[in-house]
Amino acid sequence: MSEQSICPDCHGTGFVVVMQESGVSAAQPCRCRRDRLRDLRLRAAGIPRRYEHCTFASFNLLNDTMARALQLARKVVESFPGGEHGLLLSGPCGVGKTHLAVAALRELVEERGARGCFVEVNQLLRSLQDTFDRNAETAGRQILEPILGADVLLLDDIGVTRGTPWARETLGLIINERYNASALTLLTTNLPAAGSGEGESLADRLGVRLASRLAEMCWVVELQGGDFRRTIKSADFRS
Repeated sequence: MSEQSICPDCHGTGFVVVMQESGVSAAQPCRCRRDRLRDLRLRAAGIPRRYEHCTFASFNLLNDTMARALQLARKVVESFPGGEHGLLLSGPCGVGKTHLAVAALRELVEERGARGCFVEVNQLLRSLQDTFDRNAETAGRQILEPILGADVLLLDDIGVTRGTPWARETLGLIINERYNASALTLLTTNLPAAGSGEGESLADRLGVRLASRLAEMCWVVELQGGDFRRTIKSADFRS
């Protein structure tokens, strides 16, 4: 460790000595140690590099649905631990669902000390299928354990493709385990949560029973608007 990297407060020990009101000195964790632990938790959450910048402050409030979603995302964070609801964000591509869900996950990990886990649903299912194709049951358990045990789980793009019975069963296992443990879950989907008779819904993809359970676990918000990513790209092209 170089001199420049050594904390000037604790001199690399991770603890500082403070004088209490009783006049007795005591050791307590240094802020550098807390910062290191926070950074370790954030890396362990597995947030993709594309979303590392996502915060509540950088979320664009373009309409009332986005303002409502932000309000509920903040409420989820403020209620942790002990809050009764997660968050299910639905809406078309590019309206900021993943941005907002990641912002909530970051706040919970960095400020509330939660053990977080970001999961892209299709990638998860592919990884699990690979282990089963190789008859690697132990590897499959190793993939699922941090997902089931996380304080906060973000399931990104749930229902994005039509699931097989096996995929439904696997997602059902994860969601039911989270439900039974009263564990906080954040989800995003491009599908409407409930059926309207016009096109497929999340209930069509997952089954009515599982979709109903998600509605019980989470506040459900449908974000409306155009594809913000395309708008930004078009503006960059014109400038």
